[in-house]
Order: sequence, then C-alpha cells, then structure tokens
Amino acid sequence: MPKAPTNGIELYYESHGSGPAIVFAHGRGGNHMSWWQQVARFSGEFRCITFDHRGWGQSIAEYGSPLRENFGTDLIALLDYLGVEEAFLVAQSMGGISCTEFALAHPGRTLGLVLGDTTGGVVSPGVLAELGKDQSSRRRGPLAGRWLYRRTAVSHFSVPTDTGAEPGARRGRRNLRLPARGWTSGGRLHRLADADFADCGR
Repeated sequence: MPKAPTNGIELYYESHGSGPAIVFAHGRGGNHMSWWQQVARFSGEFRCITFDHRGWGQSIAEYGSPLRENFGTDLIALLDYLGVEEAFLVAQSMGGISCTEFALAHPGRTLGLVLGDTTGGVVSPGVLAELGKDQSSRRRGPLAGRWLYRRTAVSHFSVPTDTGAEPGARRGRRNLRLPARGWTSGGRLHRLADADFADCGR
C-alpha cells in the first residue's frame, strides 16, 4: 500500500505506467479510484498518478484537522516525494483546489491544467453569483464550469481542442485532448494571480 509522508500524514497514491506524468485529483465524492478509466486509457504512454486527498479514502487525517487548506502543499510534497519534476494536472470538482494551487506555486513544473466542473478554489463575487443561480438545477455545476472557462481560462490558457465530429457526438461538441508532448502552459500560468481572479466576475 504505497503512502507518501506528506505534511504530517501519510498520503495514499498509486502510480501506473511510464513517461510524462499526469496527476489526477478527485472530487469530494470520490477517491483515487475515480480515475480507473483514465488510468487504463493513458498509462500506456504516460505515468498516471492518482491519490486520495487528506481525509479521503486511505489518506487518514486527524479528526477536525484542516483539510482543504493543505491540499496544495500536499500535492507539491507528493510530487517532490515521487521525484516528478513536471506534470499535466487533471482536476475534477474539489481536486481543482489542489491543482490550481500547485500550478500557481510552480508554473514551470506545470505542463498543462485541465479543470473539470470546478472553480479551482477561486471565490469572487462573480463566481458566487453564478453558483447561486437556480439552486434547484442539476446542471448548476456544469453551467458554472462553462462560465468560469469563458471568463478566465480562455484568457490565460491555450487549451488544445478537438472539434472533429465523433459518431454519436452532439453538434458543436468540443472535446479536450491531451496536448502534444512538449506543449507547455508554463509561460502563461505565471500571469495568474489574485488580482486576475478578482476580475473574473466582470
């Protein structure tokens, strides 16, 4: 059972495959197993790293101790422990906190950042207003994700997309694809700062 000594706890992780690293950060309702399909798909060409956030799954934390406040430094410590110098980061929901904080702290180590239905821990009047719309709607999360993408991500990241039609795909669907090896967002990530996020609701 692989665990990394991380900021006072032992963080559970798994590593599959070899090559450029992809880190998958799960959401509140998941754990490292949430990514089993992605690991199966990408581990033939990449080193796929999954982990349990502290307080989730097998990463046991003391009851009542801070959790989310440590996510970013936990991820940094995990990759340092594994000797991973740079990686693609893929985050879903709560996992956006870990990956965004890592990207902000280490833009030079961040090969790419994919945020799935997450604000990445960003809280501003605009984000809160969007999340507060139509509380009863089951589509609130995806709507908020698309809004944040339009307002912030496009201006800061070059996100490669595949607009080619797939069998059964809905018209106009845009499919994220993994960037070609050598592509890096490091030159753009350094522009992200609290001041940028303060304007994301305008």
